[in-house]
Amino acid sequence: MEQYSTEEQQAEALRRWMKSNGPSILIGIGLGLGLMFAINRWQAWQLSSAEDASMQYASFQQTASGGDLAQVLAQSQRLREDNADSAYAAFAAFSAAKLALAATPADYNAAEAELLWVAENSSVDGLQQIARLRLARALLAKGDATAAQAQLNRSNTSSAFAALHAEVEGDIAVAKGELQRAREAYTLALAGQGNAPMLRIKLENLGVNPDS
Repeated sequence: MEQYSTEEQQAEALRRWMKSNGPSILIGIGLGLGLMFAINRWQAWQLSSAEDASMQYASFQQTASGGDLAQVLAQSQRLREDNADSAYAAFAAFSAAKLALAATPADYNAAEAELLWVAENSSVDGLQQIARLRLARALLAKGDATAAQAQLNRSNTSSAFAALHAEVEGDIAVAKGELQRAREAYTLALAGQGNAPMLRIKLENLGVNPDS
């Protein structure tokens, strides 16, 4: 290491070092400050976005309680447009689909559109799985067992939703007249769901004693 015997030599050495390295130090400091600013802005935006989505969903729930399907669908659409990455958009779509299926007459097209959006756009796998199972049920209620099966085939049978998947499989099999397949599916579903009264009734209607 180079040694300096006087303060003047030390000061001169420091000036030379700063002249050589000062710009890169300033650039590094500037980049660091810029990154911190960007992170803070991103965090602030995320917080603001989450609050906005929460407020929009609260407004959506009020509209949904009124039962006006057209307004519910419109608000669900706005939530998707403004906060597509938020789980609130998926929750609104589920509620809108349920209301559409309960309408008189049932609006299957609207329900399918809401559920399909969640199935294809949600970043949460669990919400995607729920959407596909509900979409399969909606298509089956519409009378389209083939389309229902196609959606069911895209759901994850190895997930926590395996028992529900099996129940929908049984419902589709009944609609197709494949009764043995339905018995097997319902039995599998009952094993995964425990004491599920509706499943027991479905099995009994197919001549199966759930307790045997």
